[in-house]
Amino acid sequence: MDKAEILYNHIWYGNLAEEFVSELYKDKRYRQIVKHRNEVPPEFRLPRVDEYH
Repeated sequence: MDKAEILYNHIWYGNLAEEFVSELYKDKRYRQIVKHRNEVPPEFRLPRVDEYH
């Protein structure tokens, strides 16, 4: 599984706040995560909705 697929799964199934997902799509920021040289960049540690409460 490549990083793009992992990120997609995080976004789709990860119970993320809508505001956070919107920020990922703004200016195609998700591309920076996918192209990051590390195998699993820190951006993959995405906050969940329940962490906001």
